[in-house]
Amino acid sequence: AEVGGYNRLIVRPSVSWQRSARTSWFMTAGWTSDQRTSGTVDHQSFARTGVPFRDDADTRRADAGTIGRIQLDTNTLLTVRASLMREWRTRWFEEEREGDRRAGIFADVAVTKSLAKHVMTGGVAFDRDQYAALDTRNSYRYTTPAVYGEHTWTPMPWFGVTSSARLDLTEFGDFVSPRVSILVRPTDAWTVRLARATGVYTPTPMTDETEAFGLRYV
Repeated sequence: AEVGGYNRLIVRPSVSWQRSARTSWFMTAGWTSDQRTSGTVDHQSFARTGVPFRDDADTRRADAGTIGRIQLDTNTLLTVRASLMREWRTRWFEEEREGDRRAGIFADVAVTKSLAKHVMTGGVAFDRDQYAALDTRNSYRYTTPAVYGEHTWTPMPWFGVTSSARLDLTEFGDFVSPRVSILVRPTDAWTVRLARATGVYTPTPMTDETEAFGLRYV
């Protein structure tokens, strides 16, 4: 079947606190249970091969996240963001089974300072992506700390320029990713943005193709 059937349970409580317009905190956590069935309908066989095809998945996922904003003084704002995730998944392709475990940790702390027509932000970040393949040899773990800065100049209400740079420290080397954008608002109904940026992404075996047929033959 092109559209699979599934049974899904999602639980996501959250709590928030606000002391002022610029000082607040939000926290949430969640649990997802998903059982998906797909492939040939009622295990019927393909006309050409004479065998059925199974494409099922059993997934469990837990996550938690928080974001807080604290006003340090009239012009300074501290922002804290963090999240973590853990996923357990088992997939079946015909009679072949692929199980995996995935975990992610993210944290970011930034300070923003506003001075007249200028807004400056500096921060540090941490990211970990860990994948453990139980039935194939595609496991990996990437840990990436980073520092970044951003400056926004708004000389007129309808015109602004933002420039930023980020330094990522990876096991493949250190990478600097700059970005520049220009924002113009000719009218209240129109906004025009021109941007140029570079970036890097750590390679993983997770692609649209491997999601379709698995990692066994990668």
